[in-house]
Amino acid sequence: MGLELAITHLISSNLPPSIFEKQVTRTVIENLNSKLHSFDVELAKLVSLLEETRRARAEVHDTLRMHQAILHPVRTLPPEILSKIFIHCLPDNNWNEVVEQTPNRPTPSEAPLLLTQICRSWRTIALGTSRLWTTLKIDIRTQGTAAVWHRQRIFLPSWITRSGRLPLVVSIFILGEISYSLLEHRLLREILAQSSHRWKELHWICYSPRQIQNFVIPFLAAHMGLFPALETCSIVSHNAAVKIHQAMIGRPDMRFFATLPKLRKFRVDVAATCRWSDLPLHRLTSLCIGGDSKSPLCIKVTECFQILTLCPHLEAFSVSCGIADYVAQDGDPLIEHLCLKVLRIVFLDFLFKRLALRVLQFLDLWSLCPTNRWGCRGGFTEFVEHTNGSLRHVTIRGAEIDYVDFMPSLRHCQNVRSLVISVKYLDDAFLSLFKPQQGAQLPLEHLTRLQLTGVLGTPGEVNKPSTLNYFRLRCRGLLSRALPFLNGEPIKQLMFYRRNGLDCQVDAEVIGTSTWSLFAPNGSVSFVPVMKSAVGF
Repeated sequence: MGLELAITHLISSNLPPSIFEKQVTRTVIENLNSKLHSFDVELAKLVSLLEETRRARAEVHDTLRMHQAILHPVRTLPPEILSKIFIHCLPDNNWNEVVEQTPNRPTPSEAPLLLTQICRSWRTIALGTSRLWTTLKIDIRTQGTAAVWHRQRIFLPSWITRSGRLPLVVSIFILGEISYSLLEHRLLREILAQSSHRWKELHWICYSPRQIQNFVIPFLAAHMGLFPALETCSIVSHNAAVKIHQAMIGRPDMRFFATLPKLRKFRVDVAATCRWSDLPLHRLTSLCIGGDSKSPLCIKVTECFQILTLCPHLEAFSVSCGIADYVAQDGDPLIEHLCLKVLRIVFLDFLFKRLALRVLQFLDLWSLCPTNRWGCRGGFTEFVEHTNGSLRHVTIRGAEIDYVDFMPSLRHCQNVRSLVISVKYLDDAFLSLFKPQQGAQLPLEHLTRLQLTGVLGTPGEVNKPSTLNYFRLRCRGLLSRALPFLNGEPIKQLMFYRRNGLDCQVDAEVIGTSTWSLFAPNGSVSFVPVMKSAVGF
């Protein structure tokens, strides 16, 4: 300490040290380094002790969990109950939304394989529960072909055996451009011979539309008579780029599907190439004509009329590809359908002029064209009137749509419970349509879910920074009246509805001053900012 005092005056100055002061400084530095090293050694011991204590704690915690598991009620459940619980652990396979799956094979991190890794008893129960093994996934690809087939040769036969005699759901995924010889692989022939009589659903996910025509249809035709239990079949293409640019040549022979006595649901992505007379339309309850809305592949309005006429039992009809224009003729008869409950289709006024769907409940309309297509709305209004109040869920979406072109038609949807609208602008005049007052409002007394997308403001305000670029209001647990957006005291009304069970959330990119004052975040309404890239549906 005495040595340090001898050089203290140098620390607060810029004076040069003397020879003696230099020696003193070196001695002090050595002493401080020694102390610092001793602290480092002590810290290393403490860190080592801390890590060792943490490891010991983790071991005790794991041991505690294992002992707590001894008393867990799940141990008392009989195998029959566990088996039913396991069935609810299976992942959902939504074949209406075809998503590229690479690879298309079971994963150890999901049921049912995950259930076989918990313990010996669970493995025994899982392997003995046939319903866990009724989804069969087959992967066909150009790269790594030998390894893929070797892996599938190991698990596919045992997978089929575990399913017992239950119906099977089979998906065949084609990745990349392949040759037809891959469909003639010995393993695939063995699987067909072993289980095709139990296939209840068959889903082909192809790389391109050309594979549907050149590979899938000929393959199915070559195995005619092997699928007596098939109820659902879909043949789609997962490559959007190839969808748009790859044209089809000729029309494939679709008569194979007429030989399926139980076929009820059918989806195809090559609408422009189908002979609808080849399909068992009189037996179908669901038909989805897929494709890209920007693709040159499309169907004609007359074909839509033909399908609805030849499908008396159809309950769901969806068209996601384009529809060719149609010139209406005077005296065209009205097409009445008494079973159709779900309709997803592009908006074409002359299409609706000839349709009378008495029991329609779900209506999903989309449009890529400017609003002038919606301008002649007489046919759509008549179409809605023909539903006789049966509509419960309505979705209207598209580019450049102006609400004034279709909102008057919604006056006839008094029983709608869910309304999803994507429009160009959300201005006061539009929002005021939902006011529960006499006049120009929409009489939607049963509305419980309202979702709006658009620019909040008028056309002259869209370039202002304070404009709300995205607006979505989700309402659940509403009273019998629709939410009054503009009634003079909107905040009080929102608080009132919240006390009565309303869950209200507004998602916005930018909340302008006028909008903020309209829906002030005072605890009754939550505002969630969203990134621009995440906007949309």
